Amino acid sequence: MTKIILKPTKQTPEILFNFEEAEFLIKGCSRPEDVELFYGPLIKKIDENKDLIGQNEKNLKFDIHILYFNSSSLKFLLELMRLCVAIKGPDFIDINWIYDKDDEDVMEVGHEMSEALNLSFVFIEN
Repeated sequence: MTKIILKPTKQTPEILFNFEEAEFLIKGCSRPEDVELFYGPLIKKIDENKDLIGQNEKNLKFDIHILYFNSSSLKFLLELMRLCVAIKGPDFIDINWIYDKDDEDVMEVGHEMSEALNLSFVFIEN
């Protein structure tokens, strides 16, 4: 089974990408010292598995529950999601944007990303 599993740290989120099940989870804080070093290999792995992702009959499901992120992380998240849209197509991606009840900033960023990607997100208050 093709998976990426990264445990969370104080500066990086939990990552679970299950390519065969078409399920991606990003959860926690995202403020790595070197954002490219953290997200670059993830983007590369998605690109390497684009045939597996694209041919999977299941919709690609993202659960994104970011508690805090810096602007550099946001840039790479957007790049990662754009790559997935290019591989799978916008009609076959489901994004759950999970935010904490009192965190309007994270909710707003989700709306901005939804607009930037031209995708409908499901917003889930935690």
